[in-house]
Amino acid sequence: MIMTINPIPPYLPFEFDRDLTSRLDKPTPNYLFYPISNKLSIDFDAQKYLIQLQQLKLETPPKPLSLYIHIPFCNTTCHYCAHNKIITDDTEKAAIYLNYLEKEISLISQALGRREQVIQLHLGGGSPSFLSKQQFTQLMTLLHSYFHFLKEADCFVEIDPRRISADTILHLAKLGFNRISLGVQDLDWRVQQASNRIQSDTETLASFKAANSAGFSTIQAELLYGLPLQTQSSFRRTLKKAISFAPTRITLYQYYHQPDMFAAQRKMNKLELPSQETVLDIMQDSVHLLSNAGYLLLGMNQFVKAEPPLAQAMQEGRLQYNFQGYATHADCDMIGLGVSAFGKVGQCYSKNTKDLYSYYSALDNDRLPIARGMIVNEDDILRRNIMQELLCRSHLSLSSLEETHDVVFADYFAAELGEIEQFQRMGLLSLDDEYLSITPKGRFLIRHILAIFDRYQHEQTKTRQTILLKTR
Repeated sequence: MIMTINPIPPYLPFEFDRDLTSRLDKPTPNYLFYPISNKLSIDFDAQKYLIQLQQLKLETPPKPLSLYIHIPFCNTTCHYCAHNKIITDDTEKAAIYLNYLEKEISLISQALGRREQVIQLHLGGGSPSFLSKQQFTQLMTLLHSYFHFLKEADCFVEIDPRRISADTILHLAKLGFNRISLGVQDLDWRVQQASNRIQSDTETLASFKAANSAGFSTIQAELLYGLPLQTQSSFRRTLKKAISFAPTRITLYQYYHQPDMFAAQRKMNKLELPSQETVLDIMQDSVHLLSNAGYLLLGMNQFVKAEPPLAQAMQEGRLQYNFQGYATHADCDMIGLGVSAFGKVGQCYSKNTKDLYSYYSALDNDRLPIARGMIVNEDDILRRNIMQELLCRSHLSLSSLEETHDVVFADYFAAELGEIEQFQRMGLLSLDDEYLSITPKGRFLIRHILAIFDRYQHEQTKTRQTILLKTR
């Protein structure tokens, strides 16, 4: 079954092809960054990161920065969770954590040597909802003392409706937050019990009403399908309720059961997970419901409605996809702050230690808590640029790419041409002398197209094949 949606400009049409979606259904990276984070090395340390930070001083004029801050604390463990979190009810831990964040920000500021401008802020977790109103104020006061926030800055916060009051959401808007993501996941009580996330319709609706009243420019609802006991009809009820909350964006994330990687997922009953056919039923039905409600596919399972700044960024070529999702500003360096925070500065990626004790210990010794990282090479940058173009514009100018990177596309990607041709036969993309373009059918399966250009994934596959051959 193929469903075609033809939206108004500048959004692009897309098709949901159930057969192809079924054939290609497997865990695939989101490509929030490329190379993806599991390629980071312990050989990259705080000293190497400091060098990258100090090189930002050479930029004239300086580019505005993006900040990502990780708040690791949660009150309960959702069994599907794949994030780094610390389960506690002790609010004093947040007070201590904010003090150490100030130490980290101070070290960063010393390396930068000037009060940098900020164009994006993303507060994630764990759950930032763990913070009190006073602690939110403390954090924003701290950030403003070290950085200059531009008037047009996007300030994004992830919120758990179970852990926040309407008054606190209004307070966040007064502090300068203008984008908010509210975790819905699933509103069916049986599914909530199976995944250990009990969340009432009342408290969820209250959060959306508060966000609307506060005037947030982006109000995002996050939903998760593929959870235990979900059915097509049960998830349809959840999605209809989510649509009735009037978010400007809805994200549909698919749950992939990986208990060997994430301990919390071992607490779910594998036998209660929906079948692949049921998951496809949910996807197909959800696309239909969202389209009828006026939501259009932005990309990476993100559906958008009534966001003029986003549409303008698409038209002007400023749209960016990164750890903060789709953003309306051109590519900028991102500084990660807090436990397990991810960053991108200059030619490097970095990741802080995920252990709270190690994080505190490093800062007690006046050392940045870098655990892993890497310096990207020219090949990484080339492939990353291709992915950005396809994610944000759905087409790639071969001549522009060849001129910028001094390569011949057909020669450089000779090894990938077989996969490109295979996807072209599937109707997911088209390739001619001028452009590589994603078709409407390919837009829903964009991750699999991006994977064509993932050199590290191909090398890993070859290594596995070699090992299998040797063991036979």
